[in-house]
Amino acid sequence: MSAFSPNTRPACSFGVPGILLFVLMSLLVAGCGSTKVYTANKSLVYRGTLYNVTDVQQIGSKVTGELATGEMISPTEMESKAIKSLLKEHDAFTLTTTFLLDDKEVVYERVNVDSYSDYTKHSKRFSSAQKKLIKFMSEAKATQLELD
Repeated sequence: MSAFSPNTRPACSFGVPGILLFVLMSLLVAGCGSTKVYTANKSLVYRGTLYNVTDVQQIGSKVTGELATGEMISPTEMESKAIKSLLKEHDAFTLTTTFLLDDKEVVYERVNVDSYSDYTKHSKRFSSAQKKLIKFMSEAKATQLELD
């Protein structure tokens, strides 16, 4: 009897139901690998300091200004004309932009602002950093953010 004889049974005869069962089990096992849970720690690096932000529940911001007289102002609540007139009257003010990470304040930048264009440049820079931080916190795979 030759190996190609019609009466010869294959060494392994699962048949169509066996093959379907094998394919179904293969698909189920492949599906299990796609469900991942990321539990990596998240950290923020800014100006050489490492902040662990894994358990931060609330992210906020604060923008303040201080005149040379010591008077505090809120530039984000002021219109451009008011800021320009303030700069004309006082020459400059100190702008402080701060991240609020739960109960911790992280000063992003403290600079002297002497023109409206300087103020908008620093405001845009802070706004960009806020967007990067929010995006970083929402991405499960991301583990470290370096702000410049």
